[in-house]
Amino acid sequence: MMSGQVTLTIIEESGSKDTVFKKRLVRLHQNPLIKPLPDAVEDAVAQDVADIPQVLSDIITSWDSGSSINNISSWWLGRCISERLVSYQSGTHDGSVDLLVTGCEVSLWLGEQFCSDMTQVFPRLNIKVRV
Repeated sequence: MMSGQVTLTIIEESGSKDTVFKKRLVRLHQNPLIKPLPDAVEDAVAQDVADIPQVLSDIITSWDSGSSINNISSWWLGRCISERLVSYQSGTHDGSVDLLVTGCEVSLWLGEQFCSDMTQVFPRLNIKVRV
């Protein structure tokens, strides 16, 4: 991998749980939904700032398409939240965490804000944020 600069070692611990886990894997190589890393630039921060208008435009276009990964993800999140709320109402909730948000550094702050907003909207849900 990477012209011999990286060695990949795969270890299989248990074959019995593989089928459940494999359904959740995301292929990183040759995945059309994963963009390649950008070319190196002298001032990465200035490039990031210059890219903001296009990135925001791409996000808006993605939501407007009606069939983007954002739309699909939001539909599934809504469905899962509905199921959890029904389990609270029927008394069958198992006491586990309903929504776990993770992140690091700046994205963790964004995750914490998202959890705060979700708690305001859904006060009965058990929402946690972790590093």
